Amino acid sequence: MRWLFAVILALTAVPVFAADREAAEAALVEGVNTVRAGNPAAGRTKLLNAIKADPEWALPYAVQAAIILTQGDGYGAETAIKRALELGMQPARVNHLLANALLLKGNAAAALALAGSPDIEPRFRGYAARIRARSYTVLGDFGAAARDYDLAVQLNPKSSGTWGDIGTFRYDMGNVSGAIDATAQSIKLNPRRVETLRTMGMMVRGQFGLSAAIPWFRQALELAPGNLDLMREFAATLGDAGQTVEMLEVTRTMLEADPKNPHAFFYQAVLAARAKKYDLARALLYRTEDKLNEVPAVLFLRAAVELQLGSPDLAIASLEDLVGQQPGNLKAQRLLGAALWASGDMPGTADALRSSADRADADSYTLTRMGRALEALGDFAAAMDYLDRVGDPVRDFTPVFAMNGDLARLAKAGNGPSDNADIAIPYINKLMLDGQLGPAMAQADRLRARNAGAPAAHVLVGDVLMAQNRTAEAAIAYRDAASIRFTEPVMLRLFDALVRSGDRVGALRVLDLFIAQNPRNVAALTLAADHFVSTKQWDKAIAILSGLRDRLGPHEAGMTSALGWAWFNKGDKAKGLELAATAYVAVPTNPAFADTYGWMLFKSGDNPKGGAALLAKAVATVPEHPGLRYHLGQALAGLGRKAEAKAHLQAAANTAGFDQAKAAAQLLNTL
Repeated sequence: MRWLFAVILALTAVPVFAADREAAEAALVEGVNTVRAGNPAAGRTKLLNAIKADPEWALPYAVQAAIILTQGDGYGAETAIKRALELGMQPARVNHLLANALLLKGNAAAALALAGSPDIEPRFRGYAARIRARSYTVLGDFGAAARDYDLAVQLNPKSSGTWGDIGTFRYDMGNVSGAIDATAQSIKLNPRRVETLRTMGMMVRGQFGLSAAIPWFRQALELAPGNLDLMREFAATLGDAGQTVEMLEVTRTMLEADPKNPHAFFYQAVLAARAKKYDLARALLYRTEDKLNEVPAVLFLRAAVELQLGSPDLAIASLEDLVGQQPGNLKAQRLLGAALWASGDMPGTADALRSSADRADADSYTLTRMGRALEALGDFAAAMDYLDRVGDPVRDFTPVFAMNGDLARLAKAGNGPSDNADIAIPYINKLMLDGQLGPAMAQADRLRARNAGAPAAHVLVGDVLMAQNRTAEAAIAYRDAASIRFTEPVMLRLFDALVRSGDRVGALRVLDLFIAQNPRNVAALTLAADHFVSTKQWDKAIAILSGLRDRLGPHEAGMTSALGWAWFNKGDKAKGLELAATAYVAVPTNPAFADTYGWMLFKSGDNPKGGAALLAKAVATVPEHPGLRYHLGQALAGLGRKAEAKAHLQAAANTAGFDQAKAAAQLLNTL
């Protein structure tokens, strides 16, 4: 806040006399010091004391305007500036502040014009350049914005606010690495600047994860304990990180400061819904008084709650609004499909789920519901296509990314090579779809070289390398992206590349780090559960799978089957069989579920013949899969059907890369 003191020094020479000037000066200095200590709201109150002591003194109004601007109130700041001008303040001394006020009011063009006028004192021209840069950003002229930010730094290199704005600008432009550097510089210049600490928390949340961001929000709140915007970000981060007790405490503090705060009620509704107290969640959502009706997360929660309480029509209304706002929101599409299904609208269910179900990474619930909807409509062939994809017969902890299906949705007819990411990325995707991997690699490298601080550029290089089967090199590119922003898509790509290149230990380290920062992330927890199943760590697998099934509901047939497999192998055969049967009954055409249930029936001795029949059904669906044939071979051998068993064991033993080929061969030799 150095510029506040510059304002004071510039204006104290104005000869105005008043009986209460001494009290006004004391209140003014106290107010500025309070702001410097990180509490602008209290500082603003103390400035009112200065104005009350000497209402005809212009300076407190100007300083008050500067403080109000830090709170984002353009209208209040403009009122204070106009009063200062009426009392004799020279325009050159406040035009930079007035330009900021105009910008906050939404009038970027007027702000740009005023901030660019010559009627601004030299000492405030760095501030004015910063306001011009922000105005240009709003108006979409990013090149001009970057030039004015450079000028602002030249004129005032030690301005914490300027570096903070540069950080935000770079972040919005996709230069995450450069954004964090600028924000760190802002904090170095002023470690008590609350706005910058909040920004750093948000950036760290995206770069490293939820847990890493929490200390930044805590530090900011220690400086500004009454800042509701800060508390809102902090509560959201705590909730996503699973720290529900502290999240509840923060929401209560928010309500103490603002008894009708809609965000606090929303966060409390989230907690109630997670605890399956849906009536309470609904009541808390009502208390938001429709003030957050345009917020996607609120629409989603309201729909989920209404669906749980048996009101699918109310859920549909919220979800149709949400999908209209965010047509690419897969969770919303899935929930809309569930609501339409619950209301009996099969055509609507199929329409809502089609784009999600057609994705290569569609979850088992979406595929199952899509298949059942098509069955109800009489389209059995199409239904079978979806139902056959529910689950993978390979019980492996390596995720399968069918890249081409996703790229097909992203690729557009590009105009050729470009340094503009909006043009270059679709062009590169189109090259990949056309099989032109060499030119795609050249263009991806070009884009990365010009956008080294953007994680998306590194991801694109990695995607091309994966398409070329250069998995180890792809892992390096994905790791570079993760070092800038460690998001779920980056983690999944890095994990997959490491596994495919033979570095499972490294892949698991990446997974552990991501879960430590994002302990509720479904994709990461699913990968962890798959690993524990594959390594026979049954207790750990059961803990994760049970938690996920409790959160997501019993409709995930793949998760139910995996949980049954874990319980069975842990020794609870009854529970394992029950869960495996549930998954199989949900999707009887799926070979993975037939194999799991059939193998359990055989091994438990409950129904070995029935188990063998299910195993044969799985093999008939995917005859080239060695794991399925090995299971069937063992079952047939156990039933004394040696000739049939030999054919399947021979096929399994001769499959290159099958990790149980040796065991299959050994059993074959005993027959």
